[in-house]
Amino acid sequence: MGSLPSAHTGVGAATNSSFMQVGGALGVAVVGSLLSTRYEHHIDAAIAPYHVPSAIAETIRGSLGSALEVAHRIGGLTGEALVHAAHTAFISGTSLGLGVAAIVVLAGALVALAALPGR
Repeated sequence: MGSLPSAHTGVGAATNSSFMQVGGALGVAVVGSLLSTRYEHHIDAAIAPYHVPSAIAETIRGSLGSALEVAHRIGGLTGEALVHAAHTAFISGTSLGLGVAAIVVLAGALVALAALPGR
């Protein structure tokens, strides 16, 4: 913004705001996609040895909350195993998504440090 003439600061601010909104939405989409993909992969591996009906398997794959609801209804040791598998899958997905986000933030900071003037 400091490099723009005062007559164009409105356009610069609007452009800056647009890039921030697009970047935020894209970031949420990418992190969410990574989390979801990793969660589904891990939960599929956890329930693969069991003969889970496809409708229930889809519910479990849908979200952590759905998996926990199914586990609550099942109860017993099987329910506890599903709770553990769902938590593990969710944490794994979250770690991947936030790890990628941290790398992108670090790369952006390094580019900003290298490209922006020092004043």
